[in-house]
Amino acid sequence: MPEEKTKLGYLYQRKAKNEKMIAGACEEAKEDVEVIRLDDVSFDTKNLDYWLQFRAILLRCVGHDKGLRAASFLNGIGVATVNSAEVTRNSGDKVITTALLALNDVPQPRTVIAFSVEEALAKMKEMGFPVVMKPGIGSWARLINKINDFDAAEAVMEHKQVLGGPQHQTFLMQEYIDKPGRDIRTYVIDGKVVAAIYRYSPGWITNTARGGSAENCELTDELVKISQDAANAVGGGAVAVDVFENAATGELLVGEVNPTFEFHNSVPTTGVEIHKLLVNYFISEANKI
Repeated sequence: MPEEKTKLGYLYQRKAKNEKMIAGACEEAKEDVEVIRLDDVSFDTKNLDYWLQFRAILLRCVGHDKGLRAASFLNGIGVATVNSAEVTRNSGDKVITTALLALNDVPQPRTVIAFSVEEALAKMKEMGFPVVMKPGIGSWARLINKINDFDAAEAVMEHKQVLGGPQHQTFLMQEYIDKPGRDIRTYVIDGKVVAAIYRYSPGWITNTARGGSAENCELTDELVKISQDAANAVGGGAVAVDVFENAATGELLVGEVNPTFEFHNSVPTTGVEIHKLLVNYFISEANKI
């Protein structure tokens, strides 16, 4: 095994716009960072030397499962990652995120997690419609349903029973928040809120990957606090926080926390080079080891 951890790594799954921007920031950094594609490597218990030479690895996986498993293995053999397996797990699994936000008194929509169709239907009826149903793990607003009445709830639950699979067997239901045609995404790196955007859409889903448009958002004290509190609840690191504005009350609520966030639309919108801040944070954390 190597006597000294001397290298830094950037391990990515696919080289889309965000990953290319990070790779460019790595090239500009003062420290040498080896760029590695996840599909080209493996974790071999009989040959750990390659991985043990790294002080830390910046990890970018599109899928939560691959990202969590890669971070867990690397952390398990003593290689630090950004984000860590703990932060990836806490923010990538909405059930865990919900619990941590509640435990730390971070405002969020009422959220109910049920494990049977009967209990889920009863809870939706109690909450009142519309209700938003989300998968426990997912991104880009996939498999999210806005359920407007009990008939629709029964239909969605029937589909989930027929589809099967673990992602359809835990039912995460969230109070529907009437937003003012937008939501907010903030970027929190090492406890600092570095930028925020409004995401606008004529529909109720505002994700820019689904056609939403972005606009710079002012960092108010209230927005900074709820974003920092949400990031701290999941363990810190570098995360994006989705914040809802209640159109009726003006109250801010955390919708989700994202450990592997997209930013390529936000950089020109905000003028903040989020990718460079991420790489600088990664190098700073690595140099503490």
